[in-house]
Amino acid sequence: MPPKSTGKEKGVDKEEVLQAVVIAESFNQRFAPLTANKPRCLLPMCNAPLLDWTFESLSVAGVHEVFVMCQSHFESIEQAIQKSKWSQSASPLKIHAMKLPTSTQSFGDALRFVDSQSIITNDFVLVSGDMVCNVKIDEMVKAHKARRKLDHEVIMTVLVKEAAVGHRTRPKGETAIFTLDAESRQLLHYEGVPAVPKVSNATISRALLKEAELDIRYDLIDCGIDVCSVDVPIIFSDNFHENDLRRDFVTDVLTSEILGKKIYCHFADDGYAARVRDPMTYAAVSRDILGRWCFPLVPDDNHPGGHQYEHLPGNRYLAKDKVVLSRNCKIGNNTLIGPGSRLNDTARVEGSVLGENCTIEGGAMIRNSYLWNNVHIGAGCIIKESILGAGVILETGTVVERGCLIGEGVVVKAHSRVIEFSRIAKRNGDQGLGDGDGGYLLDDATQQEEDPDSDEDADPFESAANLRYLRLGKLPLNQIESGFVDLRTGGIGKEESESETEADDSGSEGETNVHPAFDPMELDRDPWCSLKWQDEFGREAYQTLKRGVDEHLDVDNVALELTTLRMASNADPGRLKVMVVAFMLEQIKIVEGNVAGQKKAAMDVVERWGELVASICRGEMIQALWRLQQLCSLSAYQSVFGAVVSACYMEEVINEDTIKKWHALPESKGAEGSNMNKLWKIGQSMLAALAQDSDDDESEEEEEDDESEEEASADETPAPKAKSGNPPTGAKAPPPKNEEEEDDDEDDDDEDDEEEEE
Repeated sequence: MPPKSTGKEKGVDKEEVLQAVVIAESFNQRFAPLTANKPRCLLPMCNAPLLDWTFESLSVAGVHEVFVMCQSHFESIEQAIQKSKWSQSASPLKIHAMKLPTSTQSFGDALRFVDSQSIITNDFVLVSGDMVCNVKIDEMVKAHKARRKLDHEVIMTVLVKEAAVGHRTRPKGETAIFTLDAESRQLLHYEGVPAVPKVSNATISRALLKEAELDIRYDLIDCGIDVCSVDVPIIFSDNFHENDLRRDFVTDVLTSEILGKKIYCHFADDGYAARVRDPMTYAAVSRDILGRWCFPLVPDDNHPGGHQYEHLPGNRYLAKDKVVLSRNCKIGNNTLIGPGSRLNDTARVEGSVLGENCTIEGGAMIRNSYLWNNVHIGAGCIIKESILGAGVILETGTVVERGCLIGEGVVVKAHSRVIEFSRIAKRNGDQGLGDGDGGYLLDDATQQEEDPDSDEDADPFESAANLRYLRLGKLPLNQIESGFVDLRTGGIGKEESESETEADDSGSEGETNVHPAFDPMELDRDPWCSLKWQDEFGREAYQTLKRGVDEHLDVDNVALELTTLRMASNADPGRLKVMVVAFMLEQIKIVEGNVAGQKKAAMDVVERWGELVASICRGEMIQALWRLQQLCSLSAYQSVFGAVVSACYMEEVINEDTIKKWHALPESKGAEGSNMNKLWKIGQSMLAALAQDSDDDESEEEEEDDESEEEASADETPAPKAKSGNPPTGAKAPPPKNEEEEDDDEDDDDEDDEEEEE
């Protein structure tokens, strides 16, 4: 145990020492299986442990002495502190790691232990080990001390920040109602609000309603940062039923007439402060760090992990140490690539964080995901809004759907599909799925059915129904489903779809990155809209096509990138098919009054992009030709239709059978006199020309066959010898021989006679 604080470390007077207590235990399993081998406070956030971000925040706030309270993985935390820059002599913080008793089960137990150690000498800052903050906490401390000078009953000041309902760091599953005195901002009533069961009304006592003016707020982020007096641990020790800091301690203080204590709120008008409470806020805070909302706590300047990063446009961060990027890989906005990582040909990473020494093989797509150190992603893999622990290996063609947490060292077999919100841990003993060190599916609390006979006193914030609102990559509620992946065979398993409690809230706050519904009727009205979609998939797909033109990319690479993007976005395949047809048509220059020039313009484009259309629309070229007809009928490209179809036929993008089947479609004929009908007739003329060419070819072949047969008969059948000097009846006399031929014949006869004599 560290010595009790004297308040004189590093030459600082006792009154000036600002202490902080960091509770490094989470007391829940929201990040399992990622916390199987390390505590939550050591999970990497933008390639630095969460605890380092917390220390950095406290250092910026002017804290001098820090007590870290932890129970599980105590040795790991102690070693991490010793190896960090915070243990160096120049560190502005003096840090003590203290091990909690094994009986510690809650936040309240941790503070009772703090009281028993008598380490707190003055007002202190109380935080959790998962905080990221650049707010000037020292100003909050000064305001707290000023209130205590006027009123010794003030024991706590809570940091809050205004935010819209549904803010990314304020998930629906864990919100609260704050009732304040409108003038002094004294907290008069606190009520935690889970998503399930749904809360429609606040429970406020009649006595409070008699106050002159109340400010009832549901738009505040509880930053998880408090300035406390030394009375707070003492009150916890006196009340053993208090376990949660907010829902137990704060509620008891505000409703107790015996204690008579007061709590205030401090509004952070500037700066950033948030806790990483769950996978959803993990992703939100990561994006905020990359988006520089936490400046000066940013990767390229003052990075807690000690790495050096280069900041590029679009908030892209590349480590300055041994990052290998292939020429055709793509790094999207809000992305961080850690030291020693490698992206091979056509690999694509967007809105994601790669740890140290990660390898991304060709054709892989990673979107809005977080890969920790030494992760290997095979060729063609797709990862969507998930977290992969250190040392995870995804073999070729694996698809990880959104919301998945894959534990350290798991190997997912080739061509597996990991269902949404799965949690996979490394195989242990004989349990679970997978070969060797593959992995097995955890019993995810968010997938479990509620037990009607469960303890009524159980924490509603940790219920299965409520935890669904705290998952990474949250889907609309009516799309949530449970499932498992068989890592041994790469097979897919799916259980029955779940219906979420309060399914009518599927469009409410707290949901992020939900792909809008696709309306096929929109395409029937105007297929050109495929080049104007403003959702994420539409913009990305169009930009990929434009980049293919601007950078002269290989068609195969463009096709692979588009297919990977469609699968990663879970977009309707029909959208991409229409888009590539429209894009190819858009590239063709319209040449007025010059048929030959128009044919050449069409041929040049089809030679370049026809293979892409054939690849994306493989097996559905009849429908692609019908879309081409639609696109031409609704634009100035009507005059180009014949040239495009002819070029596609010449380049073998389509064949005669495709044109015949398209022409036979009822919808391709259109109304008499319409643009569709005019183009249909052009197709009819083309088919007639193709048929005529086919007949001419057959006639020529038959004539050639007849001539060949006659020549063969003439060569093979010898002419009969006449018995008399006159030719046979009906036979033509042979032409007279010249003198040389007669001499040759005589020589031949002489040779024959000699042979007969011999």
